Amino acid sequence: MTNFIIGHIIIGQYVGIFVLVILSLIGAFTAMLIPQKWLGLLRVVPLFMGIKTAISNWRISKDSTDDEVPAASEARKNKILGGIISVYTLKVASV
Repeated sequence: MTNFIIGHIIIGQYVGIFVLVILSLIGAFTAMLIPQKWLGLLRVVPLFMGIKTAISNWRISKDSTDDEVPAASEARKNKILGGIISVYTLKVASV
């Protein structure tokens, strides 16, 4: 289990709420521009995104090697960013 620093949780919560508000505003304004009969087709977009990501991850895991090790500072930066993104993802997923 990942050990979260309190700062990661606080920043992740604010980033998550900010992104949700911005995406909601973009979606509301975009919905006014798209014809009503096409809005139903938007339901398949997440499905295609998930399939694309799954195929991409499968290809990456197939091609990657374990020889590559990031530098210590890069690993620390990835850990901090990963903590914030984990909290952000939980925030967005919970809505």
